[in-house]
Amino acid sequence: PKGITIHFIDTGIDTGPILIQKKIDFDKEDTLKKTYLRLKTELEELFYKSFDKIISKRMIAYPQKGEGSFHYKKDLPKTIKWNLNINKIK
Repeated sequence: PKGITIHFIDTGIDTGPILIQKKIDFDKEDTLKKTYLRLKTELEELFYKSFDKIISKRMIAYPQKGEGSFHYKKDLPKTIKWNLNINKIK
């Protein structure tokens, strides 16, 4: 699933306990640029709305399930074509 997550930072890469998540659906016609900007905006809004609860420790974190995923810069194409339709990505 595609979405955003706010979680604590620990010694791993994206492995800390989760505070809040939000699933995001995209249209088939969306481009990499459009999805990137939407995810960034959604994350900023979620953080803004949740900030008081996070800082006052009124949110209960829960452990992540499974391994999750992350990507190194070397895993990305040398040139990112931001106008590439997301349906063309394998």
